[in-house]
Amino acid sequence: MTKTCTQCSRAMHGSARNPVCLACRSSRICVDCGTPVSYRSTGRCRPCSIAEMTSRPGHAERQAAAMRVFNRAPENAGKRREAALKGVVTKLSKPDGAARMAENGRRYGKQNIELTRSAAARAKAGAAISARKMAPVPVEYRDLYRQLRRPGTSADEALAMVLEQQRADEARRLAAMTPFERQLERVRNGAQVVEKFKPAAVEHAFTLGGVAGEAL
Repeated sequence: MTKTCTQCSRAMHGSARNPVCLACRSSRICVDCGTPVSYRSTGRCRPCSIAEMTSRPGHAERQAAAMRVFNRAPENAGKRREAALKGVVTKLSKPDGAARMAENGRRYGKQNIELTRSAAARAKAGAAISARKMAPVPVEYRDLYRQLRRPGTSADEALAMVLEQQRADEARRLAAMTPFERQLERVRNGAQVVEKFKPAAVEHAFTLGGVAGEAL
């Protein structure tokens, strides 16, 4: 008994458990960037999968809430302290561990503070975080989104209100335009211009009444 691949219809051995042949499974690529991925993948590589997940509305709020619940647990705080202490003890147990830690502090400590805590660095990080969190929000409506994100209004609700306002504004804008202006708007946005249909001239020698033209 033989089977066929569900993607390329290639014949496979009857004992094959996977409905997709090995060639199709090995040739999968990421749907976003084209990087080869495993046949067990959901369709995206790891970086693109993370980017898609973090761009979903409300992801940052859900992740922050989960981290707050995790950090409140006393046993988790104890585990973090033990891990940090173990790392320091491991470094100090080496012959030159203390000297290397002191040298790293002198060499990179000030640089890290300047790169991460300066006003310019914090402004750049804030702009990047804001752009990532508000990626689904239209740029011209982000001030309205910030106003709507008051206590008691979730990110999903604020986004829905912003998109509804955008649709209403667009409808009013189009209603205030003339038909010709709307046609120009569609052309500017990439609509194709086609020639107006003109029926071919009648060349037969009779009228609709059935009387030949020569007999008149």
